[in-house]
Amino acid sequence: MLKPLFDKLRFRYGSLRGSLRSARYKIESAFGRYGHARRVRWEDVQRLVFVCQGNIMRSAYGEAVARRAGLGAASFGVKVSELETPLLGRRIANERGTPLEDHRVRRRSMRCPSAGRIWCC
Repeated sequence: MLKPLFDKLRFRYGSLRGSLRSARYKIESAFGRYGHARRVRWEDVQRLVFVCQGNIMRSAYGEAVARRAGLGAASFGVKVSELETPLLGRRIANERGTPLEDHRVRRRSMRCPSAGRIWCC
């Protein structure tokens, strides 16, 4: 009976745990926990940095969308194990008008956050 609901949550958030994390962050945001993050001086932003676990789908897609919009962007993974975006990810990105064929997986660099960058995790 709950299987269809869990399947939808897994599809949208990657896992049931991912959906619970998202709900938690939305609640924390509603109570002002991330208010400081809303006060961005966009004129000072030079680059968006997208971070995810493997740099094969989420961060790669975020970087591609930002670049397509004319923004400076980069992406990397914190636990890289695969070397390319899975076929399904490439197909979906292509359908949305943001091909990932040229994307190369990048591991986390040792660079520290610096002024002019917004980190998107």
